[in-house]
Amino acid sequence: MKKIFKTIMTITSLLLFTAFVHAQDCINYSEIQDNIGVESETFGISLGDFNGDGYKDVVCIHAYEDIEVYFNNGDGTFNTTTHHYGSTEHTRFGVQVLDVENDGDLDFVTTPFYSESVGLEIWKNDGNGNFTLGQTLASYSKGEELAVGDLNNDGYVDIFFPGAWDFHIFLNNQNGTFSSNGQDIETNYANAVALADVDGDQDLDAIISYDNSLPGEVWTNDGQGHFTNSGQELTSETTDGVAAADMDGDGDMDVVFAPWMGDLELWENDGVGNFMPAGTIASSGFNIDVVFRDANFDGLPDIFVSYKMWLNDHDNPGHFIDNNVYYGSSCHDFEVGDVNNDNLLDIYVGAFSSSSGDMLYWQDEPTYVFADETICANDSAFLGHEWQTVSGDYYDYAGCDSVLITSLNVYDEINTGVTINGGTLTAMEDGAAYQWLDCADNFSPIVGEINQSFTPTVAGDYAVEITQNGMCVDTSDCYTSNYVGVASLNNEMFSIKPNPSSGIFALSFSSSIALKNIQIDIFDITGNVLYQMTKPQNTSTQIDISNQPKGVYFLQIKSDDMVETKRIILK
Repeated sequence: MKKIFKTIMTITSLLLFTAFVHAQDCINYSEIQDNIGVESETFGISLGDFNGDGYKDVVCIHAYEDIEVYFNNGDGTFNTTTHHYGSTEHTRFGVQVLDVENDGDLDFVTTPFYSESVGLEIWKNDGNGNFTLGQTLASYSKGEELAVGDLNNDGYVDIFFPGAWDFHIFLNNQNGTFSSNGQDIETNYANAVALADVDGDQDLDAIISYDNSLPGEVWTNDGQGHFTNSGQELTSETTDGVAAADMDGDGDMDVVFAPWMGDLELWENDGVGNFMPAGTIASSGFNIDVVFRDANFDGLPDIFVSYKMWLNDHDNPGHFIDNNVYYGSSCHDFEVGDVNNDNLLDIYVGAFSSSSGDMLYWQDEPTYVFADETICANDSAFLGHEWQTVSGDYYDYAGCDSVLITSLNVYDEINTGVTINGGTLTAMEDGAAYQWLDCADNFSPIVGEINQSFTPTVAGDYAVEITQNGMCVDTSDCYTSNYVGVASLNNEMFSIKPNPSSGIFALSFSSSIALKNIQIDIFDITGNVLYQMTKPQNTSTQIDISNQPKGVYFLQIKSDDMVETKRIILK
């Protein structure tokens, strides 16, 4: 990792609708691996950690053949040993990773491509990356892509499959099996679906792309996994890929459509699920899929297709800048994710070739700017575009080709427990600063009581304010002390003369206490100790605090079995 401190830059604000007048190569990619699954002719692709080693693996649909799984070597490259699944008698197209049973390991579901295919297949993981066929759905249907998400808000992932002839919506039975939601929605030429809450009602709606020059559609969810056509017609031509994200930073979900060949179409949400055209992006590639991802940590989604990407304009959200960097090739599918665990987005591109395999591209390392921040427990810091409460490294935009990494340290929570032993209260938190409080007096500080332990002279309710690390403050609950463990000195046993004074006065003791183990402290009204004396040798001693400003001070006398605090006045 390059530890280079660089002046933060910003991308020049541009107004981009139907043409791009400027290009920047802020995000760069390098080919790391090719010929993954040689002669693979890949259709669908999906990334996920199948064997629990912390690195993403990949599942691919070998066109007209079977399903192939390749495992990550643990360094961001893929072992090219092929793990085959599924009969070659049934053709498949799309694949999506999901956890069907909420058991913590990732499974996958595949879509049928031709009508003679057996249907959607649910492949279950044993936790070690070995898969068995668990269920087959929608027999003798056909289609291309599907999407997965919690459609009925029960905490389990469901399936939305826009088949070529009808929609299939399968709800999770909460045991790893799926059942139809009961709708029979006939359609024609559907290609793909994106799931997103477009109308702000906290459930996932569906945006559908179509073949045969049919417009895209928006289907709204009733919250229980049943869908209704909103009647909107999006796009003006055949589209294949579709993706949804808040591209303009206004809090609602917008949409991009990608045609097989042609320009990308942007559609802006009005906040309640109605869409308006927001321009096009000139594209000359084979765009059967499109993905929104934030590649530069600015909190805005960028647009990826199989061969290049466009950056969301940091200074003008919702407008896109040609990144001027090309990778990959025209293909049926690709996937974006961090495969080498460097927190940067990498790209796995599926090849549709009889002579070469898939390709892997890593994002080149940007220039890093480093910072540190420390907060107290239960506080938060706005990093990575969210309020953070856990220690760790957080990434933020720092200019075109720069990333700010903030190392957040969160102090441990202060232990506000208090123990009671006889008449003494003791804070359980060690090594801190303390101020004991009188709960009955609106939590007012008790003058001079700034030690970890406190012995009340009056029965009552007391708390302690604890300051740790010089910045973190917390207060205990109130604790009742009914036992007073010391006897009070009375006025006949000592005297202060003169009082008020100029700051020089005599403190006299009766002979009955003069030889006791006595400590004398003088505090100001904030509790700061100004003067201390232990074991006075005579029955009278002179004290000089004339260097202090005029005001009220407190003199406290303590012994092993008695305590008294008196007010003194400097005039």
